[in-house]
Amino acid sequence: MKRACCVLCAAVCAVLAGCGPASPQTSPPPAAPSAVSRAPVPTPSPTPSPTPAPERWGIVLKSELAGLEMQVPAEWEVAGREELLSMAGLDASAGEEELAGVPMRYEILAHDTQAGGEVMVAIINLEVTGSTAATPQQAAESWQSWLEAESPDYTFSPIVEVTLAGHDAALLPTRVGQAIQMDNYLWLQDGAAVCVTMSYPDAQASVVARVLNSIRELE
Repeated sequence: MKRACCVLCAAVCAVLAGCGPASPQTSPPPAAPSAVSRAPVPTPSPTPSPTPAPERWGIVLKSELAGLEMQVPAEWEVAGREELLSMAGLDASAGEEELAGVPMRYEILAHDTQAGGEVMVAIINLEVTGSTAATPQQAAESWQSWLEAESPDYTFSPIVEVTLAGHDAALLPTRVGQAIQMDNYLWLQDGAAVCVTMSYPDAQASVVARVLNSIRELE
């Protein structure tokens, strides 16, 4: 570019001086066009891995009404429909109309006949029981009052907020005498309170913890 400017200046000077035109100069070859810039090729996003299915290690129990499923050890004894109905004061012929009128509907009951661990899932009909609970905390307080009326052997720890099966729940830790721990998890659902109770001697704490960790929202 500098040489082209010099040639042009020399030619202008020659004309102004009355000289003949300078001999033609060969223009430098045009610069090669710069490479065309291209937008970067986007890196494809990795395909998300599917959520792994829960490990199947025991008996799978489900409750459509409570909206949950869980697993219990294969050696645990599981109550059938007739036994669950009898716990609510009903017989095997009871239908949905009769079940809608009971204060507590039992959905799941399983226990270890040897070591004593147990899990129970029940639906508390707030309208039938006359409860005005509007939060899990209040439902747990109502449950505590009911337990206190049932037996003087219960010792209660403070209620704490937890999450279980995708729900905001309240945990009411309870001691039955000196030997049994009873953890009560409650949350509100469709005008009722779901209550998951896990009772166990201290020696069964790890087994019951595995049952608790298997509880998930029913898909």
